[in-house]
Amino acid sequence: MTVRLATDAPACAEVDPKWWVLLAVGVGTFMSGLTSSAINTVLPVVARAFGSDVATIEWVVTVYLLVVSSVLLSFGRLGDLRGHKAIYVSGSPSSCWARRCAGWPPRRGG
Repeated sequence: MTVRLATDAPACAEVDPKWWVLLAVGVGTFMSGLTSSAINTVLPVVARAFGSDVATIEWVVTVYLLVVSSVLLSFGRLGDLRGHKAIYVSGSPSSCWARRCAGWPPRRGG
């Protein structure tokens, strides 16, 4: 019987940094797709709540895409100037915080 010591085991803790980058970009992409899906899912509820027709409520999607595109272009340029990693690391928590604030229910009562 052979006994393996802990020093004989390969270093499992060392992971190639490219996998962490892939994970970070994958999570960001998933969150973006999730947000878009959530917006498209609640459109009928928003239309009913405001008594709007489909043509009017489609402007919600158009404005959302316009804002996301302009922010993406702006932060892409900022990433070119300041560094992509710094902008991504600061932008991810900011985005999560903004989404949480947008989804926070309004206070009821008086």
